[in-house]
Amino acid sequence: MKILIAVDSYKGTLTSKEVAETIKNNLNYENIEFDIIAIADGGEGTVDSLCYATKGNLEKVSVQDAFGEYKESYFCISDEGDTAILEIALSSGLATMKHSELNPFKSTTYGLGESIKSALDRNVKKLVIGIGGSSTNDGGAGMLQALGVKFYDAKDNQIDTMTGYSIGLVERIDMSGIDTRINDVYIRIACDVTNPLLGKTGCTEIYSRQKGASNHMVDVLEKNMEHFNQIVINTIGKDYSEIPGVGAAGGLGYGLLAFLNADLLSGLDVVADATKLEERIQKADVVITGEGSFDYQSLSGKAPTRIARLARKHNKKVIGVFALSDIDECPEFFDQMFAVVPTVCSKEESLENPQECLIKLINSMKII
Repeated sequence: MKILIAVDSYKGTLTSKEVAETIKNNLNYENIEFDIIAIADGGEGTVDSLCYATKGNLEKVSVQDAFGEYKESYFCISDEGDTAILEIALSSGLATMKHSELNPFKSTTYGLGESIKSALDRNVKKLVIGIGGSSTNDGGAGMLQALGVKFYDAKDNQIDTMTGYSIGLVERIDMSGIDTRINDVYIRIACDVTNPLLGKTGCTEIYSRQKGASNHMVDVLEKNMEHFNQIVINTIGKDYSEIPGVGAAGGLGYGLLAFLNADLLSGLDVVADATKLEERIQKADVVITGEGSFDYQSLSGKAPTRIARLARKHNKKVIGVFALSDIDECPEFFDQMFAVVPTVCSKEESLENPQECLIKLINSMKII
């Protein structure tokens, strides 16, 4: 029997890789062949998950963090050297900072641009970029600056560092120095939000407070983004601000789409394509999927239900394994469902010892 394990992370406790490996190592059945796909949605962990799933190699690189300090980072080279997998969270990520350190007036996506240049140095043909979990609100201008785009203020002085504040100073954009190698690369963006750039559902209003913005800063950042969008329209002759997803990562999706002609795709679609998910489902007898918290909102299209639907298409047995589930049965998607809480551990126990609790669940499972 062949079992495909395609699970999302148990956010805050176990990565998707850790969940998958724990399930694999504790399913005590004879004559089982395992296949593992660690699912990611474009946020923190996208590089690790996709690199693991595609058997790629991690490449170290030194890049600027959100505030211009150099740090060690990495990206993945896969597909026999044709594809580089990157994520904004590794250079300008929200999760690695204390809340008191956050400042979207000063944070920049420059480090991602440096990572892209390093990937281009390796002669890749495709880029997959996860853009969840950023601490930035610069419309992707910092990333573009690292790739050679120049930005000038009202006195025609070149702006040194592109941030959520300085995009409001831009009066002219010079694209003549952009790294032309980027024109020969196909860029896919893993993005699971659909926010536009501006307005009540835009990146600033919805996300900038969690990146450290006060109410006053939100007003300034929004005006800066409106101004920057108008300058971009004047430069390239098209308004991309209302396209769903361009508000991801403080407008990074906007910069990638408007200037680099990237495709904005759902995180799972990118993972499914990169890992050949459907092809691997077809080769399996049983598909195990899951996530940390499964509820009725999950039924509207989160990773486990989308994977289950794909498995159903090919008449595969589907098992759901969750840390916590508000739903006991869901025959439309799952033949069997198992949850750590409350089956084998309390919620508190599962947060304190997530792997131990998951092992207890796996040992108690009877796959029919």
